[in-house]
Amino acid sequence: MVGCHHGRIESNRFVGMPGTGVQTKGGSSDIIVARNRFSDIGQRGVNLGGHTGEPYFRPLDAKFEAARVTVEANVFERIGDAAVVYSGCDSCLVVNNTIVHEDRAAIAIVQENAERASGRGGIFARNLIVFNTLWIFRKPGMRISADAAGQSHRLIDNVWASQWRQVDPAELPAGTHHLLSPETLFVDPTRGDFHPGPGNPTRGISADPIFLPDSDYDGRAFDSADPEIGAFARARD
Repeated sequence: MVGCHHGRIESNRFVGMPGTGVQTKGGSSDIIVARNRFSDIGQRGVNLGGHTGEPYFRPLDAKFEAARVTVEANVFERIGDAAVVYSGCDSCLVVNNTIVHEDRAAIAIVQENAERASGRGGIFARNLIVFNTLWIFRKPGMRISADAAGQSHRLIDNVWASQWRQVDPAELPAGTHHLLSPETLFVDPTRGDFHPGPGNPTRGISADPIFLPDSDYDGRAFDSADPEIGAFARARD
């Protein structure tokens, strides 16, 4: 999307793409990317912003590559570069997504168009990230370029887990984090079923329903009294 506004990308499957799944750039604003599944994407799952040629911005005087883009209740699996990249994006929200089989950074904050303002005010909240390899222990779970306004972004109540060992908080970017073992998180991850398992330990982790989506990946309501982590609402007791 280049210079697109007030759009909704919902309930799709993006599979086996060599580049990026969804991109919003060129002054795009007020876009919602919800309840999609991104599988085996070669580079970026969702790119919030980017680098657009000057004649193609809509409006032409847009200050940012993208603004007010929301990414909610999606599933990302086996993404080559990063599941979500903030690239010159203003006030973009990434909330309640499930990111699994991740080999690299879960998110990145970069500045790829020096002609426009650096992205700012991003939120990354209540996402569930499960790393598949030891990469997380050699690099941080979030990549920030030196010219991006990374300090203005907020990480809130995200859960990080690894198939190899407990994640060390020192290896994660600043924010409120929760570290768990992946064994009881999902119903059947080997078959791609990432619904919360019966022993799922994420209950009570987040007390703040701010930014809670209207519904989960399946279209079910989230519990505002005990906000869930990730793309799926828990089965009700």
